[in-house]
Amino acid sequence: KVYALKETIETIAKIGDGARTVFVKNFGDKDAAPEVLIPTHTLSEGYMKIDGVTFSVTKIKDSEADVIAFIKIPKANLVIVGDFVYNKVHLFPGNNHLQNWKEELQKAASTLKGKIILPGHGYPATSSIVDSNIAYLTKTIEVASKPSMDAATYKAELVKAYPDYAAAILIDFGANALFTK
Repeated sequence: KVYALKETIETIAKIGDGARTVFVKNFGDKDAAPEVLIPTHTLSEGYMKIDGVTFSVTKIKDSEADVIAFIKIPKANLVIVGDFVYNKVHLFPGNNHLQNWKEELQKAASTLKGKIILPGHGYPATSSIVDSNIAYLTKTIEVASKPSMDAATYKAELVKAYPDYAAAILIDFGANALFTK
């Protein structure tokens, strides 16, 4: 069984094949799924029980994506944050919700304190990565708002500021959208 928010299911159905094509073009088919899998079960906000495990699901709007599932598993002291939080990986800026994303992270920081966090990109971590993501977004907003900024300079400045972060290609996937006139 594969679960996702209704909005996520709709997005995968709409752009999944195109996203898979871009993935294969950039990374090859070695790590690509043989086909796009559209989830068949819907996550609903509130408490849900799946296979005996109680989950608390809320929606985070306008962060990395338009809508992201924020899933707490209270008995495990665990939060599945998806692409709302990354761990030492460059953040994808493409939906241009940078300021709201930062504000949502600031709001969620206390909820995440002391929890095990499963980020959308990077290894599981502690809540200290939330502060790192807020700092990254602060830098991102600063760089993106410079006069005459372009995608290449934006990427170069972020890679220079965060040289130990992985997947700089994520910047490429979204930076052009930030600077399209």
